[in-house]
Amino acid sequence: MSKENKSKTKIGRIMYFIILIIFIIIAWKLLIKYKENNFNDFVRTEYMPYTSEFSRDKEVKYSDTSSYKITSKTVNDAMFYKTIQVQPNTPYKVTCMVKTQDVKTAKEVSSGGAHISIANTVEKSESITGTNDWQKLEFIFNSKARTSVDVGFRLGGYDDNCTGTVWFSDFTIERGIQPNSTNWNFACFVFQNTDVKIETAGQTKEIKLNMTRRRYIRYETEYE
Repeated sequence: MSKENKSKTKIGRIMYFIILIIFIIIAWKLLIKYKENNFNDFVRTEYMPYTSEFSRDKEVKYSDTSSYKITSKTVNDAMFYKTIQVQPNTPYKVTCMVKTQDVKTAKEVSSGGAHISIANTVEKSESITGTNDWQKLEFIFNSKARTSVDVGFRLGGYDDNCTGTVWFSDFTIERGIQPNSTNWNFACFVFQNTDVKIETAGQTKEIKLNMTRRRYIRYETEYE
């Protein structure tokens, strides 16, 4: 092989390795970007579109997996949610770990903040505001007549918006026992005549109470 051919072969190998390195760098950056935006079937939604930032955070996390992060620099109602199948008239408990930073509500008196909720309803857990380290958040609800619900992890509220940052991690859902009956029945009886003896200062007094008619009151409430 001539010196010219050897030189071309050497240059070709160098170009091959350069292209390979560039390809690896691009693939690595795409993988990082994918991990940051891989929400595992969670849907992102917000009251004011393109206002909040949604991402996966590999730096601030509770366990080994990246947390789900929402940042609202201006007031907004934003959440990750996932549709889950449920059995009707059955209690469920949803839990997660949550961390907050500078979470503030738009209204002074508000039920908003970082919380778990069912989308498009007022059903929710307690809300967390301010700056707080990781803590466990629980939400118990009854499926009622529904066969599916959209469980959301939210920064905002049904009737309020928020600013700040929240991280959600380690989601779990537990199903309770379905009750045999969906109704609780209560009965209250008021009798027509009642005799009562009352002791005061060593003396016994007998009091007779009379009603003009007897009434039976029955209350029936739906189990929730």
